[in-house]
Amino acid sequence: MNTKHHTETVEETLAVLGVQETKGLSTEEVARREFIYGPNSIPLSKQKSWYIKLLAHFNDFLMIVLLVAAIFSFAIGEVKDGTVIFIIVFVNACMGYLQERKADNAVAALKKMSVASAKVIRNGVPDIVGSEQLVPGDIIIIETGDKVPADARLLESVHLKVSESSLTGESKPSPKDAGFIGSENISIGDRLNIIYKDTLVVFGRGTAVVVATGVNTEMGTIFSLLEKQSAKVSPLTHELKKVGKGLTLFAGITAVAIFLILLFLESTDLKVAILTAISMAVAVVPEGIPAVVTTVLAISVTRLAKKQAIIRKMEAVETLGAATCILTDKTGTLTKNEMTVTDIYTPLRFIQNTEKSFQENGEVIDITNDAQTKWLLYCAILCNDARIGNDKKIIGDPTEACLLAVAIKAGIDTDAVRKEYKRIHEIPFTSETKRMTVAVRDTGGTIYIITKGAAESVSSFISGDINHSQSIAEKLSLDGTRNLTYLSKSIKQEDFSWDSHETLKNQEYLGIIGCKDPLRPEVKDAVMIAARAGIRTVMITGDHKLIAQNIGTELGIITDPSQVINGTSLTDATPLELDHYFKNINAFSRVSPEQKLNIVHAAQRNGEVVIVTGDGVNDAPAIKTADIGVAMGITGTDVAKESADMVLRDDNYSTIVKAIEQGRGIFGNFIKFLKYQISCNLSGVLIVLPVSVATGTTPLFPVHILLLNLVSETGPSIALGLEKPNLFIMNKPPRKKNERLLTRKRWVNIIFEAVALAISGVAAYYIALDYNPIFATTAVLVTAFLSRLWHAFSSRSESLSVFSKELERNFILYYTIIGTLAILVFSVYTNIGNGVFKTVPLSIELMAICTAISFFPLVAMELKKLFTNN
Repeated sequence: MNTKHHTETVEETLAVLGVQETKGLSTEEVARREFIYGPNSIPLSKQKSWYIKLLAHFNDFLMIVLLVAAIFSFAIGEVKDGTVIFIIVFVNACMGYLQERKADNAVAALKKMSVASAKVIRNGVPDIVGSEQLVPGDIIIIETGDKVPADARLLESVHLKVSESSLTGESKPSPKDAGFIGSENISIGDRLNIIYKDTLVVFGRGTAVVVATGVNTEMGTIFSLLEKQSAKVSPLTHELKKVGKGLTLFAGITAVAIFLILLFLESTDLKVAILTAISMAVAVVPEGIPAVVTTVLAISVTRLAKKQAIIRKMEAVETLGAATCILTDKTGTLTKNEMTVTDIYTPLRFIQNTEKSFQENGEVIDITNDAQTKWLLYCAILCNDARIGNDKKIIGDPTEACLLAVAIKAGIDTDAVRKEYKRIHEIPFTSETKRMTVAVRDTGGTIYIITKGAAESVSSFISGDINHSQSIAEKLSLDGTRNLTYLSKSIKQEDFSWDSHETLKNQEYLGIIGCKDPLRPEVKDAVMIAARAGIRTVMITGDHKLIAQNIGTELGIITDPSQVINGTSLTDATPLELDHYFKNINAFSRVSPEQKLNIVHAAQRNGEVVIVTGDGVNDAPAIKTADIGVAMGITGTDVAKESADMVLRDDNYSTIVKAIEQGRGIFGNFIKFLKYQISCNLSGVLIVLPVSVATGTTPLFPVHILLLNLVSETGPSIALGLEKPNLFIMNKPPRKKNERLLTRKRWVNIIFEAVALAISGVAAYYIALDYNPIFATTAVLVTAFLSRLWHAFSSRSESLSVFSKELERNFILYYTIIGTLAILVFSVYTNIGNGVFKTVPLSIELMAICTAISFFPLVAMELKKLFTNN
């Protein structure tokens, strides 16, 4: 499409598109253009079949090893072992598939936003057609309540206002003007003569000529950006894949090696060699980790939901803890997203509207006791198109709604005022005049002229000194406060004649009312907490530069005006220039969707783990690209929510900071349970390997190892994953982006712990052989089971003793241990357990010996902490 239609006159645009305003296109020309441009719709990418997605989850290193183990188990007649292994693989694949089903439906949501029909002029007559049938050159008619069906250049506009918040991010409806001619590089939000597909007409009417349809519209551009963004891989997913590949390789080498070794031993037959090799492979593979990760993340998601943060993609919980930068919207996230009257000025008074009361010089007052102030509020009611709906909510332009709200707060009956003063004439507000005037008649017949508007637009109508109004207006503007100057005069009914020019003259200056979208009270503290935690906050907004500067200054993220920049400066910026801007700018104003996306890329090129917030369709590409995309739950569009990793129920910046705190705690918990699980798995190898080589038999069957890995490890792992965050966790900088969960030092500790666990298992095996060989495998199972449970207590901290008072009580761990012990008793001392798990009941004496031996790893690990941390 020609993207410069906003720089053309109406006549130039019509000439370029080859259409007459009054006739529109002919049926034949519509068909020809539809063939060239295609339908006015956004196509969806072809989705994979459900069974293809499900099968993809079996294509994993860990799963392949287990599938091979299951096949070999069936081949040698160990049906029970093979069945159990296959069930584990199938359950894990199904869990992965169900998570994927929740994934990205952003493009589908974008298509759903399209309108169903459009009013057009074709063949010289008005008609209604399906919106998909529109083509460039169509003349469309729009009015209040319509969704705009395509991008179009206005031909006529009558008091037209369009809500473009879903596209530009600006909360205030944009006044439109067909006569406007813009410069080439102005932002989308400043193109007053263009209306955009899927935005909403909130006031007035107009006609326009379609200049772009389908994927060529601004919404289509967002769709294209959204399609190009590749799927994100969280640090956790990346780390688990690394660990999985390493352990899988180790499992394969170990299994083959032990199989070959046993074949050379005369005492070992082929079946035992294969069974032992399978046991080794199963022992290494941490098949419980996917279940534990899913469970821990799911419970963490529930905890975050209680803090108003809804996690859509569970891996995002862990990524939150690595965040180094928050690129945040202004409206609704940093501010309340509701215009509020803050200041009321009359020639003699200055009144502040606080959250609970009106105050003058710090004292609470009743402002209706003063006739001058009361009349100012009456004028705010009368020169106002907002109204109170059936549900008592105020309906109308946000600024006019807050003026009505402040009068209600003052105790004024707005309906009674409007009944007493009937409106008889009006001059509506326009973007050219920047003022509104009404004439009202009271019950006694007196007529009052009331005008409101920007100070410069009404100053010529004031009778008397205008210094007060100008100085107050300038002061409020510098503070980022929207301000309206009020004038009025009375006329006897017999002297009244509606001459707009004469009527406006010689009005009395009543005062100024200032209003703004105030900061959320908790946000300033949240920004400070983030800064203390080493997290930078950058504001990206569709609002004007001055508003961004004032909000940023109030928050403390801006200390100099040079730290604010307008989006037009980014139009042709190179990646190098964008990197420079990102490093030095803390607030970006009037930003387009593509520019916001480029800022995200710049942040990521600079090594940041980026959180991006947004609520509109315009935000969706940036949200999807960010390491963590955050959408607003109250004001957010479906497209923004579907693109996001997290949705805020309360649209509040401070909720993001709370979520980061939880994410940091979860990272530490992942380290705990990964160390715990891997050390337990490796201990299985170190039990099977020496005993098999020495005796030619396997001390643990595959079903034993699965029982150990999935029961004695899973419950305690979940409990370790749910430890509460440290109280001082937000006083530390974020971890480095490339920091691994399992460092070299942690691997050394894992091997030490695995050796200690293996020593107790091997000792139990040889002691049991002296009693009765039939008890040996069960003794190893019981000892390994118990030692892993005690190991969980030691794993709660890498440095603190299990007896340290600094460790908070973890009741989940206590309950898990009790439940796991119950399963052990069932497995050893019931007929069903003996049949399924190939166990035999142990004597009380042998059970006591196994229990005593099982404490050896705990003692070894606690002694290691004692000597290495002192």
